[in-house]
Amino acid sequence: MPDFTMCKGSECPVKNLCHRYRAAPDLVQPYFQAPFDHKTQHCKTFKAIGLTPVMSEEDADKYWSKYV
Repeated sequence: MPDFTMCKGSECPVKNLCHRYRAAPDLVQPYFQAPFDHKTQHCKTFKAIGLTPVMSEEDADKYWSKYV
């Protein structure tokens, strides 16, 4: 259950990187419309998901060329 207001993400270019958009909502969940500023390309309420790559692209290429 997110303990924050979630975002509807309409017309937001960074919504898929934002936890406010991607989190699984609770049964009763408050939402707001994304305040993404297209002029500055910035969202004041952006909450990064915190994904980190498992391996670099170079290591992935080496793995796939060796094992696949």
